[in-house]
Amino acid sequence: MATTRAFRIVVASHGDLARAMLDSAVMICGPVADAVAVDLQPEQSPEAYGQALRSAMGDDGRPVLILTDLLGGTPHNVASLICLESRGTVLSIVCVSGTNLGMLLEAATSMESLDADSIAGLEAAGRASIVDVMPRVDRSSV
Repeated sequence: MATTRAFRIVVASHGDLARAMLDSAVMICGPVADAVAVDLQPEQSPEAYGQALRSAMGDDGRPVLILTDLLGGTPHNVASLICLESRGTVLSIVCVSGTNLGMLLEAATSMESLDADSIAGLEAAGRASIVDVMPRVDRSSV
């Protein structure tokens, strides 16, 4: 019997980035339970995108982690509005923007909850995967 994650992961992005990130995560760590990609397409209105995000979040009452690609972009803005609308309800939604593949892998493989410490760890994993490699590279080997 397959286990269910304590929370659902929704990756939200412009274009096909969310699907590509989720596909890459699957390539690295295998199937990612309870994760879905919601890509914003050029012809999609913010309202239609909001409906797609709400649908992807599911209706089983579990908490939801929304990972968006770009702070201030439409996926972020729509997800933030959904988070604000959920305040005062039983639904727990956390939205983190600026997502990279390292963050998605951390969420998929290491997080057990959406508490403050887990989200701080998620942010730290994202920052740790951003590195200027040139000072670390032996230039004679390039």
